[in-house]
Amino acid sequence: MGKQDKIPITTIIRVRPKEGFEKQTFDWFNSIAESASHFPGHLGSEILESCDQIKKKELVNIFYFDSFENLMNWENSEDRNKQVKAGEIFFEQEKPKIQLTGLEFWFENKDSNGNKVPITWKMLIVTIATIFTLLNTLIPLIQGLFIAVGLPELLRSLLSIVILTVTMTYFIMPHLTKLLSGWLFPGNYLKK
Repeated sequence: MGKQDKIPITTIIRVRPKEGFEKQTFDWFNSIAESASHFPGHLGSEILESCDQIKKKELVNIFYFDSFENLMNWENSEDRNKQVKAGEIFFEQEKPKIQLTGLEFWFENKDSNGNKVPITWKMLIVTIATIFTLLNTLIPLIQGLFIAVGLPELLRSLLSIVILTVTMTYFIMPHLTKLLSGWLFPGNYLKK
């Protein structure tokens, strides 16, 4: 596979820690992320705590690799398999692993009986409309505030991107996906 053929891939692992083992599960996730960072093609990782007040606490570990092949090399490694076995004592439930290669991480289908991922052009339309709206409403306000505070241009740009991404990921896209679910996830559609 040539360099130009590589498609970045994201893997999301969610676990529900056993009562009293939240810190150990978090530390375990950190050790797996550290180990993954030494493998070819690793682009980064994040550990998040779920914010759902109704369900029990979940921890989420997100890994980014530059290709499916490099992700599989890490996932099938002896090092990772040992770490996974060692960590199983800390959690009571592991959710099915999710692997994404594009915009899908913003479009989670809560209806397990329906389609898991919308058609690409629908995801693209919603994403472009959302980014366009934020770039012309929220970001100019934030930029004005950053200029008033006297932040350098590069820092203003970085903070704006962080705010845009966090706002879309945690606040806007989950609500838009739910609101537009009838259009995004119709009962039957032809796959792209």
